[in-house]
Amino acid sequence: MSKPFWPGRNLRRLSASHPRFAGLSTASTPEAIDAVAIGSPHLSDAEFDMLERLIAGRRLAVPVYACTGRHVLSSLERDGRRKRLEASGVVIVADTCVVVTPIMPELAGGVLMTNSGKFAHYAPGNTGYAVLYASLADCVESAATGKPTFTDIAA
Repeated sequence: MSKPFWPGRNLRRLSASHPRFAGLSTASTPEAIDAVAIGSPHLSDAEFDMLERLIAGRRLAVPVYACTGRHVLSSLERDGRRKRLEASGVVIVADTCVVVTPIMPELAGGVLMTNSGKFAHYAPGNTGYAVLYASLADCVESAATGKPTFTDIAA
């Protein structure tokens, strides 16, 4: 008899710097980034908690587009997190994403950093931005400085 599947069970988390993810980056060693996009699939309350911890009260140098569903957005509004996140430079996008809806400004030669495989795949064709794929922590550090930061070590 087979064991039931439990999310996270017997799965190894691969670092964003793992060689399997190398093909997701299309930008070639940029000195700066123009935006970060996260939330595909949409961010949960817990992921917003992590985002807020990583931002740690700093003002971001480039916008972080954080895609989520309206139910999570309601929670963010109820407890005041939306205002704190937006004050730091997070742009909350509800019920859609930046590669489907033209939300980010058109920018020739723009560089988008993301932790989403979907965004990494579709962004170049749908937005015109080149992509850097990284962990959430590296995305936030890069947004804080406006420069690509890679600290995540391959597992």
